[in-house]
Amino acid sequence: MPRYLLHIGPHKTGTTYLQHVFDRLRAQLAIRGICYPEVWGGPDGHRLLADQIQAGNDAAARPEFDRMNHKGWDTVLLSSETFSYFTDDEVHRLHALLGGQPATVVFYCRRWSELIPSGWREMLKHGWLETLPDYALSHLGDPAASRLINFDLVLSRYAAVFGAENLRIVSYNGVRDASEDLATHFCRSFLRWPDVPPTGFGRINESLNMVDSEVMRALNALHWARTRQSSSALYHRYEATKDRLPVTWLIENAMCFTVNTVRINDAAPGLAQMHAEIAERYRGALVPPSPGGALFTPGSGDVSHIRTDYLLAPGVMDCLSGMLDTLLAG
Repeated sequence: MPRYLLHIGPHKTGTTYLQHVFDRLRAQLAIRGICYPEVWGGPDGHRLLADQIQAGNDAAARPEFDRMNHKGWDTVLLSSETFSYFTDDEVHRLHALLGGQPATVVFYCRRWSELIPSGWREMLKHGWLETLPDYALSHLGDPAASRLINFDLVLSRYAAVFGAENLRIVSYNGVRDASEDLATHFCRSFLRWPDVPPTGFGRINESLNMVDSEVMRALNALHWARTRQSSSALYHRYEATKDRLPVTWLIENAMCFTVNTVRINDAAPGLAQMHAEIAERYRGALVPPSPGGALFTPGSGDVSHIRTDYLLAPGVMDCLSGMLDTLLAG
């Protein structure tokens, strides 16, 4: 009977990279007695399983869990960022699917001064309209209520169901600051595989740069005004065709004059206290390297962004409207 290893993300902590590595190494994992199920997804993790549970259709997954529990696997590895968004009831139903088998829950922490802008840029890929200052304020205005910042909102939910002794917390920044590959660290720490072969993957699901972020935000807003819909398809079309779009004109005629910064300081008093409280509460779950027994080494990030007043420059709205026409036609 297997033990389960539940990698629950969250977003923007190298999860997509790890999932691509697990998918590439599925056959080699199997040789080592580790099942990385293909039935619920490929390179992007087990989103289909998470969707089933969120839809209340977890019964559809039960036969597959029964098969895995009786097939002689040593370990079953499940990975999805969506697991970190589960409600109490959904965590209970995930736990029930395991059929009483032992489980370890792996969660990654990234410093907030990186996580907030990275999370904002990721949301733009999915059609969001918020500016960076608005997004930052929505989380920093009440950090304790923000699932992005207050890791305990997720960790306590899993601790209540799986047991705090079965949580493992990885400092994303601790691993990166030690110049260690995330997949190598994961396989050594959780899969008893110290010599995982290189996969040749570089950065996967990289964040948008400053210009692309604001172009996408503006296009999302125009698209919403026209259709009252948001979609990640617009981003994918933009990525495929941006070399043929008049982005350079926007930069030279408007955007370069409106650059501003947002400062996000992890060591600000309220954030520093939250960091200390979470680190102390879950000290026994921290996986080396954890800098000084902390979740991460706090930093102060000055994040550049393009102010929206560039939209008032002559010709900008016509330019963006033409770009949107091109993307929708494609």
